[in-house]
Amino acid sequence: MLRLSFAALLPCILTSVFAQGLTEGSLEKHVDSLALDFSFGPVQAAYWTGHPHHRRTPFAVSPDGSAAYLAYLDASETDIHVQQVGPKTFAAVGSAITVTGGKEAGGLVAHDDGFALLTNEALPSGTSYAPADGTPAGLYGAYFVVTAYTGSVTGHFGDSIQYVWKDGSLQDIRGASSSWGCSHNTGIAFEAADAAPFASICAEDQGAIWLNTQAQTMNGVKISNENTTNGGSGEPMGGMSGSYSGLARLAGTDSYVFAWVSRGAKDLTVNDRLGDGFTHSINRTNDRNVAIAQLANKSTLDGEQATSQVGAADGDSQVNWITQGTADNSNAHVAAFNSESVLVTWEEIAEPQCDFVPMGCRGAFTGAYYQLVTNGKKVGEPVRAMDTFVAGDMVTVSEGRVCWPYVAMDWDLSRPVPYGDSKATTTKMPFACMNLDASASQGGQPGSKPTTSAASSLEEATDVSSAPAVPRTANVPVASSAVAPMNGEATTSATPPTSTLLTSVRTESEALSTVTTPVESADSPEADEPTTSSTLPSVTSALDSTETAAPVET
Repeated sequence: MLRLSFAALLPCILTSVFAQGLTEGSLEKHVDSLALDFSFGPVQAAYWTGHPHHRRTPFAVSPDGSAAYLAYLDASETDIHVQQVGPKTFAAVGSAITVTGGKEAGGLVAHDDGFALLTNEALPSGTSYAPADGTPAGLYGAYFVVTAYTGSVTGHFGDSIQYVWKDGSLQDIRGASSSWGCSHNTGIAFEAADAAPFASICAEDQGAIWLNTQAQTMNGVKISNENTTNGGSGEPMGGMSGSYSGLARLAGTDSYVFAWVSRGAKDLTVNDRLGDGFTHSINRTNDRNVAIAQLANKSTLDGEQATSQVGAADGDSQVNWITQGTADNSNAHVAAFNSESVLVTWEEIAEPQCDFVPMGCRGAFTGAYYQLVTNGKKVGEPVRAMDTFVAGDMVTVSEGRVCWPYVAMDWDLSRPVPYGDSKATTTKMPFACMNLDASASQGGQPGSKPTTSAASSLEEATDVSSAPAVPRTANVPVASSAVAPMNGEATTSATPPTSTLLTSVRTESEALSTVTTPVESADSPEADEPTTSSTLPSVTSALDSTETAAPVET
């Protein structure tokens, strides 16, 4: 009741904050607060262009707010390290736990007694079934990209939504599970709901972004029309390593807010390949602007969906733009402050050079921006920072306070990452927080400058992988692509081929119990059924030695 009462009083208490928006004093910086046990490479090259992207560092806070965890890929690009940190100081608590063989930190869920990690691991060539796992872990959902290795779509990739039960078995939940959804997925947003299916959004290669919670395919509710060229759609959800914190559930409600970048859409034409309801469009601008969409619930837009009228000159009239101009904006993310306000963030290149329409742009970095949005409307001007970025999951640490990890460095977006990827590494991880009430700062350094620097370079894999999400029994948003515990039991287990793993780790033992959960053969709506051999993200659970209950029970 306390939380509900506080939320009800927010309009009165925070009237002055809402009136003026965020200020520089609202941004709190904990520079190099976390010393890492292992080196981390903060830059990943984007697909095709090689433009620098932040390498994602999943971050999550436990429902009771007592513990936080950070996951990061070792600089060798093999092994995932999970470090507990203090949720106020962001300093290390104990030593990092290493998940041996992990190739990507794809998502993280924190529990009061441990955590669950989404990762993938390579299996030996020829492996047709992943080993099963018997370690209790609750029910999780994962949204990730798959690649076809057989059938008429061999070499193509799509996406898959899967749920894994506490006994390690893959669950085939009617109306929630999917083995081949959005064609050539170019962006994922995934957030937990009170029951499966979880809220899901995909960008595809045919010309749209879909709210596909109910459909799990490139269908359902059309959020926006997007120009696609050669399979690319402008990295709407961040491109390589960017599909996280793109969809946020408002605290204590069934509503969500989605953030993305778009070049706009005009002059709609028929999509002969897919038929009625599917269109192609021309991009309105070469630069990308930030947009948001309000969701009344996990499967319904709060407002009009994008038009599918062939011949329409205007294909983006329904879009709620956060920016409009000639600057190029990228790396858009969103997190909830409370039941009505969110923080929307992005990075800007004021004078961009956009060489490839379906990809990102390059140019001098001119700032990361932090905008308060309340009930779908911008409040005040955005806060601009040159030394603080969003490079990991944005988490609601407490009502009105959103925090995230980043790496302090000179961020250069003017040139591609050197051939062979960036060699920059760091053993320091700063954190930043944005407070609705600037006086709520908890020991950070509002004006501090980075004490370390790293050469620029970035990432986003040919495929977009997913991260975890927790049902909102507490106000703790987790990663976008999802792995999440849920009440209630799902039906049938599926056991077709895959090369994705589920790994369990207990804090009292260094031994790893490695388990691979099979992924169903992909069902392509337009071809023979391809066999997918993508690594279903492994879910790793760590429990305190004093606890015996499964860490994901709600």
